[in-house]
Amino acid sequence: MPAEEEKKKKKVHPGLIEADKEECAIVVHYETSEPPSGERTPHTRRLRLKTLNERSDPAKIADDVLRKCKYIPSSKRRVVEMLVANLQEHVAGDPDAAKNAAAQRSERRRRKREDDRDDVVADMDSVDEYIEMLYEGNEDMKEKVRGTEKILKLCSFVGNLEHLVQHHTLMGALSRVLAEDYRRSSDLAYNIVRVFLSFSNFVEMHAILAQYRVGSICVELVEFEVKRTEHRHEEARRRAGEHERRVEELERAAEKEDQRSRLVQRKQDKTLYVCLHVLINLAEDVLVEHKMVKRHLVEYLVAVFSHSASAPLLILAAVFLKKLTLFEENKDAMLRSNLVGRLARFAPCSSPELIIAMLRLLFNLSFDAGVRDQMVRNSFIPKLVGLLKENHKFREVSLRVLYHLSVDDRCKSMFTYTEAIPIVMQLVIKFPPNRKITRELAALAGNLSLNKHNAELMCANKGLSALVARVERTRDPLLMKVVRNLSLWTFDVQQDLEDPAKEYLQRGLWSRHVTQILGFAIETESHDLLVEVLGTLGNLTRHDLLRGATWAKYIEEFSLTGYLSKLLVPGMAQHDVVLEAVVFAGVLATERDAANAIASSSLARSLEEVWRDKSDDAEITLQLLFTFQHLLAHRETHDEILYNSRVLLDVLDCLGNGNEAVVSYANACLDLVMEHDRDETGALGELGAQVRRRRFYSHNREWLEIVEQEGAGAPTMSRTNYPSPTASDEESGSPNSGVNADVGVLSGGSGEWNTGRDDGYGQWD
Repeated sequence: MPAEEEKKKKKVHPGLIEADKEECAIVVHYETSEPPSGERTPHTRRLRLKTLNERSDPAKIADDVLRKCKYIPSSKRRVVEMLVANLQEHVAGDPDAAKNAAAQRSERRRRKREDDRDDVVADMDSVDEYIEMLYEGNEDMKEKVRGTEKILKLCSFVGNLEHLVQHHTLMGALSRVLAEDYRRSSDLAYNIVRVFLSFSNFVEMHAILAQYRVGSICVELVEFEVKRTEHRHEEARRRAGEHERRVEELERAAEKEDQRSRLVQRKQDKTLYVCLHVLINLAEDVLVEHKMVKRHLVEYLVAVFSHSASAPLLILAAVFLKKLTLFEENKDAMLRSNLVGRLARFAPCSSPELIIAMLRLLFNLSFDAGVRDQMVRNSFIPKLVGLLKENHKFREVSLRVLYHLSVDDRCKSMFTYTEAIPIVMQLVIKFPPNRKITRELAALAGNLSLNKHNAELMCANKGLSALVARVERTRDPLLMKVVRNLSLWTFDVQQDLEDPAKEYLQRGLWSRHVTQILGFAIETESHDLLVEVLGTLGNLTRHDLLRGATWAKYIEEFSLTGYLSKLLVPGMAQHDVVLEAVVFAGVLATERDAANAIASSSLARSLEEVWRDKSDDAEITLQLLFTFQHLLAHRETHDEILYNSRVLLDVLDCLGNGNEAVVSYANACLDLVMEHDRDETGALGELGAQVRRRRFYSHNREWLEIVEQEGAGAPTMSRTNYPSPTASDEESGSPNSGVNADVGVLSGGSGEWNTGRDDGYGQWD
């Protein structure tokens, strides 16, 4: 007999042993065969290494695996140890690997519970019986829970929903039981809210749900669960702060309490998730949403981010809050509740979906300056910069949020101390060839380039050359705006230097690109690109050119006078192009030879036409005055501008302009006119005298008008018949704004001034 029993025993045939990195487990494959047939049956056993970390000893863990699994022969011990070591490296390289494995196990358990629920049998003909179970449930709620499970099973078939939602007795019973007993049983509340969730997925059923106060009850349930969670956390903090005596006993009690709290927390998270799902469905009606907000729903949603660790619940809460941010009152409530500070712990986290939902919520909130201030205080700039390089899925939304943060000038400098500049430059340069970069990336790069430290970093390591080369390929106006901002940085650097010729450290940065940029201007047909190209050229100076090169050389090579004249023809180009063309003409006029080329070409006439056409535009007027000031500063072009054009009359008209900057530039031009219009003895010529008379009237206009109106014992003076004071040698560049007792008086009504000093505004005592 013993021999026969031995023959009947199963035989085990060891097979492959492998490691499962997703579950952090050793997988053992083996086969069994039964005599006498010898047919083999494959089997698999998984040994999860729950305690494995970077400090574990692979040899000891391998011994534990061999003890737990008798199907691994001792000769395979070395193989098991190597597999354990591989898993240990994986866990050390990915800190979230163990968490992910635990999450997958939790998901399998959840699916198993769902499968168990699928075993529930329900019949539409027995609805009345299920309703009776809701009324006759005993004190431990088991009967009521079973009744709700039956009804929930019926809701799994869409064809039953219309009949169920119109069953008034059923709906009344469900809403009443939920309102009365949600505090007593989480399972009961969870089942009933899931039933309501099935109905809320259809807009046509929202009105019926409103009749039974489903939304109101769900808000009450959310409030209860949130407050219960806060109470539980408060109790945990109180226990942790108790006296240190009975430490071991307290630790054991605390461990048991933590286990119970985790179980309760999981149930609460499920219930809150379903409640919020119902509410977000019902909130499609703005009036219903407003009622929810009045019940402090925003505060409850914000509280979820303080106490919950359930990714699905947090994602739903973030989506709901994003929907509510469309109204300013809700945004203000989130700001008061410190939502930004609570979101900081999820950037980053192990759930990509949660990160994306959080970033979209922050983007909606970041339109507000107060929210941006909170984000800066919670160190979101380095967090978001880290997300840029972590996963390409986060880049689009991260760039949008960072763009909003970069709008504030005080925040621009904070990007300097992160990896933002190198990352943004790499994203721009390595963007797919022959494609324009995205608007989010271009906007962020443009804002960052307005800061001098960021601009310097962007130009380092041939960054400017890479940007210009990309513009040459793509003709991207947004990227050209970044280049223009960089040119503004070098322009400001030169303005701050006493001797740019010696102290300008960036000399040579632009010299190799001037020809390229001029080529963009000549060739492009894009209005947006032309504005940025001309703006860039307007920020360059002679120190940015190649050594030995002049603007006159580029005028001849690219026929710039004719090109600019064409742009300045009235109606030929839009306003912003005209403005940038005038600015560039002013830059060219700073050089003597280039100024000669402008004065002797049609460009000077075109500038006059622009003055008459745009005389009501203060900005263009200022730039024209700047250009003519440089043309008047050169002896070679001074006479050409004064005697062959109406420039002097136009400048004199500017003395009565209400814009102080226009008047200041006009006076600077007139100073040059008077300086050149003197003879050998220092006496003013005809033009100088005319300028002096016009200045006198402009700065004493109010007094003269009063004198004319009173007309008693005062000389009669018209706008064209001013008194002619005797010229003197001295001048002053800062005239007084009017005539009073300290400046001089008319003598005896003769219209003659007392002798005094000539500063171009009349003679003064």
